[in-house]
Formats: sequence, structure tokens, C-alpha cells
Amino acid sequence: MSPDSTFSDTCDIPVTVADDWSGVTSSRKRRKIQNRLNQRAYRARNRHLKSSKQDGSRENLAATSLCQELMNFRSGSGGSIRMSDLKRLMDTVCVLQVHSEHNKSALQAFEVFARHCSANAPPHLEFLPILTQFHFTRALFVNVDVMGLSQNQMHDDALSPFNITGPWDTAMAPKLDSLPLALRPTELQVTIPHHPWIDLLPLPQFRDNILIALDNDLDEEALCQAFSGRTRSEPPGIIVWQDPWDPSGWEISEAFARSHGWLLKNCWALFDSTNKWRARRGERPLLPRRPSDVIQEV
Repeated sequence: MSPDSTFSDTCDIPVTVADDWSGVTSSRKRRKIQNRLNQRAYRARNRHLKSSKQDGSRENLAATSLCQELMNFRSGSGGSIRMSDLKRLMDTVCVLQVHSEHNKSALQAFEVFARHCSANAPPHLEFLPILTQFHFTRALFVNVDVMGLSQNQMHDDALSPFNITGPWDTAMAPKLDSLPLALRPTELQVTIPHHPWIDLLPLPQFRDNILIALDNDLDEEALCQAFSGRTRSEPPGIIVWQDPWDPSGWEISEAFARSHGWLLKNCWALFDSTNKWRARRGERPLLPRRPSDVIQEV
């Protein structure tokens, strides 16, 4: 290993013949191959960093201590909790680690704290983006369970079990009819190889738009950050209000509509639900209303 090597240079990322761009003269094809490798490296790097936080002694002790403090709020014995610590804790939760004890402890402790806060006072404005991130993250984990995905199907370099060109899981086939309508695969999900995290979004047209964009150099890291609000400059882009598999409970934020509006083309179910939840808060519609000639989506 070179002394100048970095994690992204040396992490175990499988490379196939399809990933070799030597001899590829088309600049567009070269960009697509490079983008696919970048997406794979991002997931591997992200899990590596989170694993370091979860397994490292100092970071692990800090997270464990904070979880205990949050759990103590159930009896009103907790101390002062800093919003920055809550944000750091939520940022360590990784949906690719399906059965992680850290994920389970962090989400459980955060929920206890959130319930205590809501029962005693209106939530602080600074807390709302973190609470939104929690609901989005928890929704993904719920849909992992609904779809029956295992850790082996959610690792960094996993392919969706819906991909006919990938490692089709024969055990998944009988489950398709029992899946909620909004989580059943589209034709593009079956034909375009992709990571299964996209399958967790109960919005078929939105999933298709993401798949097309990923096949044309969409920055997957930026998209994930826009969804969950992992950057300080923007709040979470998705708000989940009810059952995670029900598209009528999902809302897009104004920030996401500004930064990724081109991904929302023809997402009428998402338009409807977003405008519905905004109307409940007395806010004006954010997205176009469904034309009368557009068939109702699931």
C-alpha cells in the first residue's frame, strides 16, 4: 500500500468488467462508469466512517452515554441535551447496517427523548430538522422490514433483488403480491441495476426519475444528503408523517424542490401529498396540482 493511499483508494470495492473504462472512447459512457464507481465508493466510505464512529472507543462511549441520557428523559431525570449532539447521533445511524445494535439504540433513545419533549412543550425550532431526519431514517428501516431485506441485501455493493440482471432472490418473488402497492417494483427497477435503498421510497415515479438520473451522472452522495439533511446549510428534503409505505404521508420540502426539482417530474402522488400536508399547516401549495386527465397513482 502506498503511504499516500486513502480509504477510497484501498477499500474493498468489487470491480467488474463492466466497470473497466479502458478502451471506452465515448466520454458519456466513461462518465457513467466513473459515476457508478463513485456511487459505490461513496457507500463504502460512508459505512466505513460510520462504523468507525460506532466502534471507536471514544466515539462509541460518547454515543452510548448520550443514548443513556436520552432514555433518562422518560423519568425526567435527564440533564441538558445539546442539539449538536443530537444531530451527530442521528448522523451515525446508517440504513445499510440493517441489524446494527447502535442503530437500534440510537433510534429508540431519540424517540424516547422526542416523545418526552413533545409532551411537555412545543419542540424548539432547532430541534425540528433533527426530528424530521429521525422520521425519514426510521421510515427507511421500516420499509426494509416490510420488504424483508436482509443485511446481505443491503451492503455497500448490493444490487436490488428486483434487478433481473442482478442476483435475483427467488425468495422475493412470492412476496411481490404481498408488498404494498407503492413499494412494488416498476419496469425500470427491474431492468436498471441499482442499490436497494432506492426501493425503499414508496413513490414509483420518483424512484424511476432517480434511476434515470443516476444513470446520467446524478451525484448520489448529494442526493442522500438532500434527503436526510446531513448538511448544516439545508434542512431535510423529505418529511414522513405516517406509515412509511404509504405515499400519502410523504412530503417534499421547499429546499429540496429548489435543489432537485427536476427529479420531481410527473410525481403527482408526491405533489398531492406535499400540498395536502402544507394545507394542513395553512401554507400555500408548493407543487402543481394533478391535471384532471392524469390517472391517480398508488
